[in-house]
Amino acid sequence: MIPISDPLDPTDPTSEPTRRAIAHLGPVNQLISSSKSGYHRAFPEHLVLFNSNVCTREHGKIWHGDLDVTASREDIRALARGLGVMVYVLREMDGRFENALAPRLDRAEFTTDGDVDAFARPRFASVVADPRAPRGRRNP
Repeated sequence: MIPISDPLDPTDPTSEPTRRAIAHLGPVNQLISSSKSGYHRAFPEHLVLFNSNVCTREHGKIWHGDLDVTASREDIRALARGLGVMVYVLREMDGRFENALAPRLDRAEFTTDGDVDAFARPRFASVVADPRAPRGRRNP
């Protein structure tokens, strides 16, 4: 693994996994709304993780920022397929601070290998994304 300058944020923007994550999900630290409560009111059925962490077992934390998992599900799947590994989407505290260097993958809210998905809360598995919801940036 490449040495990091900030032990509380091990995301290396030059690494291949992070570059791929940015291509699929948008910039690191992205905000999807200036109002968390307003976003939840607009998309109440969506799994939305503000300050989420996207990780793999092989590369650790590769991306972080606000993520509407429901709207970006296909982008997360494409990322997993491109990397050829399982991708884990964690809540903020499971991949930051004391967990920054060893994210709590066992607490993932969403996992995918690109083909098979799993949700920690099954009610989100069958939700169809509202087309008005912002998605991650896609490859050009």
